[in-house]
Amino acid sequence: MSSATTRWRTPSTASRRWPTARSTSTTRTSRHWSTEEIATQQDRMKVVALTVIAGTMGPQSATLTLDVGDGRQETVQSTGNGPVDAIFNAIHKLVPHKAKLALYQVHAVTEGTDAQAEVSVRLEDEAEGGRAVTARAADPDTLVASAKAYLSALNKLFAKRGRLHAQQSA
Repeated sequence: MSSATTRWRTPSTASRRWPTARSTSTTRTSRHWSTEEIATQQDRMKVVALTVIAGTMGPQSATLTLDVGDGRQETVQSTGNGPVDAIFNAIHKLVPHKAKLALYQVHAVTEGTDAQAEVSVRLEDEAEGGRAVTARAADPDTLVASAKAYLSALNKLFAKRGRLHAQQSA
């Protein structure tokens, strides 16, 4: 039995044309996003590209490219127990941390099959005595919203950690 893939691409800011999707079966899907619009301006780390492979055949995996600051990009591939776990594992590989996922929620912001997904993520930082941060992100694709929310929470956590250490040094 061969595994099939379907590719979706988010149009870049330079080109607003949507490539066509190809599908040969529904057992496996592959999604690819490549856009600077995935992250917010104030975040230190931003998603540059995300490819997720999920389905009933084989492990779920995510290939993630992050802008980790100063225009430097790093790419990693990771597997997980589902596509969201694979994305979070990929982020953890690129940005090692001791924070634990305390909350993951998905809500539909709009109605219909093309609904906007809002993802909430709460991380608790064990290195800082259990300090918690919550971040939200919205996107038509739940997986993109998940990556954006997790990174946003990490950005908040690192910003809080930086402010805390600056106050302690002063």
